[in-house]
Amino acid sequence: MFAFNQSYPMRFLLPLFLALICAVPISAQPGCPEVFAGNDTLVPCTNSCVDLIAKPFRVGETTSYQVESIPYNPPFPFTAGTPLFIGIDDIWSPIQPLPFPFCYFGGANNQVVVGTNGVLTFDISQANNYCNWAFSASLPSTALFLNTIYGAYHDIDPSICGQIAVQVSGNAPCRTFVFNFSNVCHFNCNNLQTTQQIVLYETTNIIEVYIQNKPTCANWNSGNALIGIQDATGTTAVVPPNRNTGPWTASNEAWRFVPNGAPTYQVSWYEGNTLIGTGDTVSVCPTTLTTYTAQVVYTRCDGSQITVTDDVVVDLVGSPSLPTANLPLCAGDTLKLKSNSNGPDFVWIGPSNFNSFAANPMLENVGAGNEGMYALTITDSAGCVSTGYVWVTVNPLPKPGFSFPQPICEGASLPVTDTSSFAGPGNIAAYSWNLNGNNAFADSSTLTDPTFSNVPAGTFQIQLALRTDSGCVDTLLRTGQIAENPQAMFSYIPLCFKENIYQDSSYGGTPPYTLAWDWNNDGSIDTTVQQFSYIHPQSNGQQVKLSIIDSLGCRSDTLISVMVMEAVDAPVMPNVLLRNPQTPGNDCWNFEDFAPGFNRCIDYNLFIYNRWGVLVFSTENAVENPDLTCLRCFCGETNNQTELSAGTYFYVLTGKGEFGEGIELQGQLTLME
Repeated sequence: MFAFNQSYPMRFLLPLFLALICAVPISAQPGCPEVFAGNDTLVPCTNSCVDLIAKPFRVGETTSYQVESIPYNPPFPFTAGTPLFIGIDDIWSPIQPLPFPFCYFGGANNQVVVGTNGVLTFDISQANNYCNWAFSASLPSTALFLNTIYGAYHDIDPSICGQIAVQVSGNAPCRTFVFNFSNVCHFNCNNLQTTQQIVLYETTNIIEVYIQNKPTCANWNSGNALIGIQDATGTTAVVPPNRNTGPWTASNEAWRFVPNGAPTYQVSWYEGNTLIGTGDTVSVCPTTLTTYTAQVVYTRCDGSQITVTDDVVVDLVGSPSLPTANLPLCAGDTLKLKSNSNGPDFVWIGPSNFNSFAANPMLENVGAGNEGMYALTITDSAGCVSTGYVWVTVNPLPKPGFSFPQPICEGASLPVTDTSSFAGPGNIAAYSWNLNGNNAFADSSTLTDPTFSNVPAGTFQIQLALRTDSGCVDTLLRTGQIAENPQAMFSYIPLCFKENIYQDSSYGGTPPYTLAWDWNNDGSIDTTVQQFSYIHPQSNGQQVKLSIIDSLGCRSDTLISVMVMEAVDAPVMPNVLLRNPQTPGNDCWNFEDFAPGFNRCIDYNLFIYNRWGVLVFSTENAVENPDLTCLRCFCGETNNQTELSAGTYFYVLTGKGEFGEGIELQGQLTLME
């Protein structure tokens, strides 16, 4: 959101006053490059001019120094760092590298040497040499170490007790080299211990000395001690008051040595990216709430530069606040504009001829035509008129879309293909799919093109929710159908030797069906009719498979091991026929009862003779038209349905068997009432 105010005085004059709002320093660590631009300020809309004053950390070239007492607040623990001089006394350390250039009395250094007796020197020729403890001269003096920092210099003995350590701490451009002494014993006064710290600061070249406790061993070297700094010639030194060579005692005190040669920093003022002035002070006359930046560029002794900044806000008393809106917005949302002021007079104008006199107007169902700059002009109770602006962006919605095949058969996978689109700006950031179906089935996915499995038969709904990287969401709901699968089924009747009749009895799914019979289970389609007969190659181990596909393309298969009839036996002819329609019994010769399959499989002629040899009844059976319902069987009547009298009769059956062999049966029949 982009916003600014423009204010100008009206007929009322407001008194000028300044208000302290907040003060945030750039760095809480002493000795670092920093600048404070001042407290945020309020000025009256009728006279908005004010002087801004920057307060940089003031430091100069190291051609000269000043020393000042500072609050005792050691920036680092006295026990921190890498221990040195374990079990050794009166010696200078090996060369210690510095990770940053440090200027001292006009010279740039990247190495130091530290001594056991509270001294740090840039004279690296002292490395690993004897560190003299006996001294009586005062600074400056060539009798004392040259190019050296004393803090505090006195005869102490780390071989007896305590720790001496060095460390590099912090981050550029304000790293520090810290030289720590923690409870180090005095020589010849082992009951006395010193705790002190020397700190060197990157960029500003500040030197700080912190003394937690430095007692005096009066009976050794006259109790002499020294705090100060001295150049490489022994002619220039800077010493705190009462801390030159002598028997003095100190506790909880701190000193800062500040380079005070020609300034090494330059102050500039900016409004946004525009330079509006240089130097500590700049006069500004804002017409709206404005942020100003104080910038300080420090030039280090190696020629590199470090920049630090701080901001100060100047606002107008009596000036209405900036307007705001409930951003971000998506197409279809309600735009809620807010004045953030008591008015009393409000005038809003915006895109698509929008205008309103309400303090906080709303605009429903926004779209691309509502995007743009909304201007609010407010006249407040003090008579100040302000015009503020808020830029409203309406992010477009994604266009969800997807497809899936129809129909889907029960048990098959349901693949979904995304066809969504988004014109931007930006991209589709997330997909969320939800599927619900019969029997409380539910599934979800975040894939672009999901596949759902095991969806039960019936109606289902798929919802896709799309979210763009600007947070706008749109959804699409579609309905589909999982088709119930058909059930393949058939019945069969064994006929003659190895021959069966088959009948489709499939059900379910969506008829009509396409049938495929495989009557010997060899994987090939043998017929597609609903009913047929088939002579099997053998009478055992026979399997028949039926596959069906319904009108929606759903498939079902069934494989059945079928029974196959062996050869038909010759009938055993009953020799008594009882003609009594009122009493069930053997009142007819029905081959389907006493010789199943005989009529289906055998061509024959049957002749009935009385005892005088006269033919009284005859019938024939043909396999092509078998008598399966006893229409042509003998029931004690002639062919013209005249009842025969009780007595003895003779029968002759001649025919042709299943394998072409001749059949001839004859015998006696007694007909009884």
